[in-house]
Amino acid sequence: MLSCIHKFYDIQDYKDLIPNWDFDKLIIGTFNPSNDFHESNTANFFYQRKRNYFWDVFPLFYNSKPISKDDTNLQKSFLKANKIGITDILISINDAKKNVSNHIKLISTVKDDDLEKFRSFNWNTKNIINIIHRNKVKEVYFTKLGLIDQINVNENTFEYQIRIIENYCKINNIYNKRLHSPTGMGLGEGKRVESLKKRWESNGIRHQFSSDSK
Repeated sequence: MLSCIHKFYDIQDYKDLIPNWDFDKLIIGTFNPSNDFHESNTANFFYQRKRNYFWDVFPLFYNSKPISKDDTNLQKSFLKANKIGITDILISINDAKKNVSNHIKLISTVKDDDLEKFRSFNWNTKNIINIIHRNKVKEVYFTKLGLIDQINVNENTFEYQIRIIENYCKINNIYNKRLHSPTGMGLGEGKRVESLKKRWESNGIRHQFSSDSK
């Protein structure tokens, strides 16, 4: 039995952490733990945590207004209308135990470095590559800059798994970019939304327009 499974695994409109609507652009994050390992996790969909600016910034690239963090229905409608999929790289942490306080502590920080202190993972990497191929995805964006210059990367890390997907995209001429974290950490002073939008532009995200605005 899986120990700490992704909170959005098989939610409505999803199966095995893959959205069931048609999309040709894919956003890839890291992990969102279930509430039995992170009691204060109030997010009911991707990027809904309070200190996350994804829904404030990403719609701007589609000539749309920011979307409220807790409006799951509107978020999904936006994604479906613009043929965008969202998923995460990690499906579950298999060696996490609810009766070990340090395991709860590590997972509830929601920091990738803390999650990587575990040893047994169920990665979503193969599923992601399969869906990129099947849907003929044209653009892939990771919401993690990672450690692109690091050598000798451990297989059980987000960096290693990201590189597998990046390599597939490179071989198949699929546009892919790493974006600054939507938490806005490391942006320095200034307005988070404005600063993050500028940073994503410099990271290489493409401006696009929804069918409603044409």
